[in-house]
Amino acid sequence: MNELGDWMSVNSEAIHATLPTPFRSDPAYASVTQRPGKVYMHLHSVPKSFQLRGLQSAVKNARLLSEKSADLPLKQEVDSVTGLRSISVDIPDSSRSGLLPVLALEIDGLAKVSSEIVQQPDGTVLLPASAAEIRSSGVIGCGERRLEDRTTDAQSSAVRVSSVGAVVNWLSPDTSLAWDFVMMRSGNYQVRIVSTGLHHSNPWAGGHKIRVQIGDSVLAGTMQLDETVDDVSARYYTQAASILGDVSINHAGLQRLTLYADEIQSNDGVGLAVMSVVLIACD
Repeated sequence: MNELGDWMSVNSEAIHATLPTPFRSDPAYASVTQRPGKVYMHLHSVPKSFQLRGLQSAVKNARLLSEKSADLPLKQEVDSVTGLRSISVDIPDSSRSGLLPVLALEIDGLAKVSSEIVQQPDGTVLLPASAAEIRSSGVIGCGERRLEDRTTDAQSSAVRVSSVGAVVNWLSPDTSLAWDFVMMRSGNYQVRIVSTGLHHSNPWAGGHKIRVQIGDSVLAGTMQLDETVDDVSARYYTQAASILGDVSINHAGLQRLTLYADEIQSNDGVGLAVMSVVLIACD
């Protein structure tokens, strides 16, 4: 509790009276809040160079809230073809420790962001369940999170995204998830499916047979525990990454990824509790 109190004494402006993230997909290693004039990156892990694409507002300066007097080295550029803005912020080794550092980006007004999920400068594409289009028995919905205690009886059995960002009630192959996103470059990409045991006490369980389709490329496999997710987001809900394989994306621009389930294990009613699909550049 003392550690949390110390953290709040330094970073409270990134929590109190803030607005939710403006992005459809937050960076892979950060959660985001905002207020007029500021975007806050709550860093689950602290890279030497923080990179972000899709924040269309010009950034005036960047600093860690724990070191308010020190502006960090900042670069930003706008892609001449897509008009997407990219920023990079160098973070010194001396500032890369501590509990959940917060990087504050100063802008004018509320953040302007890309309306699409976009490939990040490190080549990664993060497709969260909360941004998915959910197709279930011919019904199309979206993955927008709903608070569990506000669902109706009908919603409680429907395939949806929970308040922790996981798909719940995906127990039938009749359901699929789909995302549209913008690739900045073609190439080969590793496909990872991140899923969870859903409840605090549940261990992770897999065994689901799934397919991922991007354009004409299809990958199929059985979900197994290839890596345990070890960051702040997985502290209370066990998460695991299942590596499905590599897929070739032949051109930049707008893409669609669809996740199908050919066979789902019940796993004590948890089913296929997907958190995200992640594409990682192989080269």
